[in-house]
Amino acid sequence: AHADGIDRTAGGSAEILIYDVTGRTIKKYSLTKGVNGKVTILNKEMPNGIYVYLLKIDNSIVSKHKFVNLK
Repeated sequence: AHADGIDRTAGGSAEILIYDVTGRTIKKYSLTKGVNGKVTILNKEMPNGIYVYLLKIDNSIVSKHKFVNLK
């Protein structure tokens, strides 16, 4: 299990979605079952601003956080 308690060796689909403050989807990352790792978000690909990311497993939100992107 990861530090956040999510085990990608079990379960179905998993993804990380990044939204801007208007609710528009900015990025979507699919996570591979059975692979432990991390997602690197390149801030140069996104304008400065406030964003929300969701971690979804089997279409259920299991984690939601805000972050600020400043270049």
